[in-house]
Amino acid sequence: MPKIKFIRGDLGVTQRALAEKLGLSQSTINHYENGNRSIDTGTGWKIVQALNAFGAQCSFEDVFPNPQSNSSEA
Repeated sequence: MPKIKFIRGDLGVTQRALAEKLGLSQSTINHYENGNRSIDTGTGWKIVQALNAFGAQCSFEDVFPNPQSNSSEA
């Protein structure tokens, strides 16, 4: 699941402010944060850039961790 909500919260940035920066609706950000809507790679990069513009120092992998990297190594 994306870590948009956690990074955004640490920055003190509202969903609305992030949405405005990206030219999206606040409800779209909410859907992304809750995993109700998938994010294409291009939009993912725009989200990372917007978070960094607000002061985060994050990479794509910080915001969108590989879900397979958390699987157990039996």
